[in-house]
Amino acid sequence: MDRERLETKLFIPRDVDGEPIAEEIAKIREIEKELANDPDFSKAFVGLASFGSLLSGYSNDSKESDIDLFVLYDSKKTELRKFEERKEAPPSGEIKDVTLATCDINPENILAGLRGWLDQCHIDKERKIVRAPVKGEPRTIIALTAMTRVVTGNKINEYRKAISEVLKELPADEVDEVREAIIENLAYSDSYNLAKRKERMPELTETDHLEILEKRKEMWRARVKNVWGFENK
Repeated sequence: MDRERLETKLFIPRDVDGEPIAEEIAKIREIEKELANDPDFSKAFVGLASFGSLLSGYSNDSKESDIDLFVLYDSKKTELRKFEERKEAPPSGEIKDVTLATCDINPENILAGLRGWLDQCHIDKERKIVRAPVKGEPRTIIALTAMTRVVTGNKINEYRKAISEVLKELPADEVDEVREAIIENLAYSDSYNLAKRKERMPELTETDHLEILEKRKEMWRARVKNVWGFENK
């Protein structure tokens, strides 16, 4: 994988050797189809978001590169237990190396979760408590992060719009905090996998990798603005 592509593309459907990951994409589509057509899940199911190395341009064809997916769903249209059961027993028994993590993206729950998190942030500031970035963030921030990625599913635009509307109920300074938390979370996922990227791309120097991370963070910032309508700062 060439450096230029890593610096200009957030989502790269190719492996570390530059080969298309057609088989993996087909597996994702198969899972999406099953969940969208399953009578127990279709009403609640919104889409799938890939995370991990799969779409980052440094996956490989060994068992080290699994398919990691967020299952985005509306908890007010099903019981979480049903999705948790599905996570333990992924659709299509033939599909291997698939990890499913659930994310509730019901707009009302997102807003309630953000308000609770923001209240805690304000308390921490008053007490001068400094927490490490990303650590301890609520599932709502994780859900918004997942929604910012490439997502499959026919309802994704509907839910992005609905969530954007409820975010308008927050004061401007709190919207800024939410925006920065999403960006930091996305950037953290890149840096978290830095060791794996170095191992699979030894031709790049330490400086190369760090410069790539900085450029990707700026791309994430632009992506967050485009998806949620946040203003860049």
